[in-house]
Amino acid sequence: SDPTGLLKTVANTVDQQGREKLLIGPSTGLVTCPNYEIKIECLKVIEHVLQTSAWQLTQEEMGWLMQYLKATGMSAGKQEEFLIEVLQLIILLVQNKSKTGELFRQKFAKLAIRESFEMLRVNCHRDVKEDSEEEKEKNAISLVILKFLQVTSRPMTGGLRRFLGRVDLLNCVKEVLEVEDKHDRPSFRRHVLGTWTGRNMREVLLPLVTGSTIRPRSMGKYRCLVRMADVLQGRNDYKPNDKFTQVFPTNELNMWPTASGMQRALMDHDEVECEEWQKQQEQFIDSDGLSGLVRLAERYMQIEHTMQFYNKAKAMVDDWKKTVEAQSAGWWRNNLSNFIGIKPLQDKTDDDGEETVTEVEECLRIRLRTIHQRITAL
Repeated sequence: SDPTGLLKTVANTVDQQGREKLLIGPSTGLVTCPNYEIKIECLKVIEHVLQTSAWQLTQEEMGWLMQYLKATGMSAGKQEEFLIEVLQLIILLVQNKSKTGELFRQKFAKLAIRESFEMLRVNCHRDVKEDSEEEKEKNAISLVILKFLQVTSRPMTGGLRRFLGRVDLLNCVKEVLEVEDKHDRPSFRRHVLGTWTGRNMREVLLPLVTGSTIRPRSMGKYRCLVRMADVLQGRNDYKPNDKFTQVFPTNELNMWPTASGMQRALMDHDEVECEEWQKQQEQFIDSDGLSGLVRLAERYMQIEHTMQFYNKAKAMVDDWKKTVEAQSAGWWRNNLSNFIGIKPLQDKTDDDGEETVTEVEECLRIRLRTIHQRITAL
């Protein structure tokens, strides 16, 4: 608190005397000294400025800050801690709702995204398995990088979501997930997939799920499969009332939400999210994604007692494919209000009198049906 206004007066006076140039200036700033404790403290002062008087940070000073976001020398000294502080400042700038935040998003955010992906790529290739402390630091900076990328994936960040769909960034996500799959260790796979870039069906999810670059029974394959289901369902990565809070992927051990619950979530989509949802569904169908998933399932079910279930599931999928292909182009366009009310399956029995359509199977049918509910071109 500053009841007398003295702190504000002092801050303004120091700002007029070139505070930021003294701290983070490219040639004379204290941040250029070799002592990492001093470097980090300089950034913490800038963090306080952003939290209390963000309007004092100019475009030139933002440019100075961006010069320190580099992938080179990440393992030198306490460079990782320093980069984490830089990233925290950039996150504050992206989230800032004032003209300062708007200026940063327009002028510097795309550069920060490119550098962050490069840092993530370089970091995932670092082999630090012999040093547990170094591995913790490596994971720590990866998580902060991904927090920044998740923040830029939100509706309030202007056109950054479309920028996150660049081909080079999509390839980077694939590379990172493939490298992480080679190691049986705690990883940040779900954080990578939780970015807007990690939503892409054709370039990221389908190749990783149906291809052979990730081990078929690995955690990476499972994470990608869950992400694919969430994207096709139209599940958002944030809470409706708090757009900067990341939502965890669906827990497949729990019961799926009902059809009405899934459809209510669609009402929170903005225009970009509706467009992206439709795009990813179209890519899934155009790439014959269901056939790829059936082939993946076949690899898991080569033992005798599971083949009966596999054959039954395959027949159900083939039936759903025919239903989807029979829909005329544009059937679901502008018909979101008609999505509610999918008819439940009627209970049926097999020759032994046992129920063959359980509540789980009904949820499966509902979830797969929602995959196709905004297809406008087949």
